[in-house]
Amino acid sequence: MEMEFRELASGLLFPEGPVILADGSVVLVEIGRGTVTKVAP
Repeated sequence: MEMEFRELASGLLFPEGPVILADGSVVLVEIGRGTVTKVAP
């Protein structure tokens, strides 16, 4: 079975704990920056 992938973001610094929200965006913690980041679809 072949899967398709789509890159949503690049340049993240050690992302952890991604959570997908109802609107399709992803929230994660960037350990390297010490921030919480939201990536819109």
